[in-house]
Amino acid sequence: MSVNNTSRVVRLREFLVSEGWVLDRRLEETRGEFLLTHPDHPRRQLCIPADATRWEDWSESCERAVEKVAEMTNRDSADLWALIDGPSRGHRTWRMLRCFAGSAVIACAATVISMTVWESATAEPPVSVALAGCMDSQGALAVAGMAYDVRIRSAGIGDEMKDVAWTRWRALQAAANIEEMRKCYLEAQSYSHGFDADGLIGDDLRRIEDGVKTVYAHIGASLVPGDDTTDVERSAAQESFRQAEAAAGRMSIRLGKIISAWYL
Repeated sequence: MSVNNTSRVVRLREFLVSEGWVLDRRLEETRGEFLLTHPDHPRRQLCIPADATRWEDWSESCERAVEKVAEMTNRDSADLWALIDGPSRGHRTWRMLRCFAGSAVIACAATVISMTVWESATAEPPVSVALAGCMDSQGALAVAGMAYDVRIRSAGIGDEMKDVAWTRWRALQAAANIEEMRKCYLEAQSYSHGFDADGLIGDDLRRIEDGVKTVYAHIGASLVPGDDTTDVERSAAQESFRQAEAAAGRMSIRLGKIISAWYL
């Protein structure tokens, strides 16, 4: 123990008080000492210096007091001094650095989390409900028109012109639906750069567009009036329709998930 460590007297007194010793100050003025008693040791007492200025042997008095406490509590005096003195300066410095580093990490993490939450709260939705509904409904209308036309057959020789006119009108109607659907898709992309990042909705949109072109090319809308549709052409039209129908279903599901995840 360093005799120059004058603050040790104060730390010893604080330690004893924390251990349940009762401080009696009646001898402080006359003798410069504190008398301490403990309820668990009614026939024992300690006497320690009030400070390190009045007595030259203050350090020895502190040593004897600690040895008495160690003997009464069945502890080692070195362990008691470790509790009284606390960590060394180097240890305290290292602990402060660790606390500072931990605080810095926590502050950085909190900043990153706050920025992420703020960006999520202020970010634009990937697509508006109106644009998603436009793509879904227009695609469904185009496929619904194809679903009817790929199943009908010419009514008869006298009605061939009527059938061709009908299918041409339906082809124009489906093409208009696809055009509107394409406009909504492009607007959604400009509305948010994150919309359809994987391109799956765009791929399904192209399948529906190709289906419309193929179906009405094969069943007569772009043929010379009076020509009959062959079985090969009708089979090709039906296959294109099935692919377009599947694409419309997938696209509707994907749009629904986007809307549900963002708005609900």
